[in-house]
Amino acid sequence: MITWQQGQPLSEDHQYYFCKYEDFTLTLLTSPHTNMTRVEVYLEKLRIYVCEKEISPKEATEELQEYLSTLAAQFQTISQIEFWENNS
Repeated sequence: MITWQQGQPLSEDHQYYFCKYEDFTLTLLTSPHTNMTRVEVYLEKLRIYVCEKEISPKEATEELQEYLSTLAAQFQTISQIEFWENNS
């Protein structure tokens, strides 16, 4: 479950929220006047996901949770790959 912490507002029209999980940082930027919400996911300093839509922060959070669940399953699949060293 994502628990957002409120950060410093970027302006009167834009509220900023973030969530940190070890090397992952999730950010949510919302503009209540335009109903635009932008969500980003960073792995360390590499942005691995960005989505900006006319949806509520709640809907954006639900989409993000679905994305992260899918990503976790994909990482689990990747972790099963075995690598062999070529000593020739």
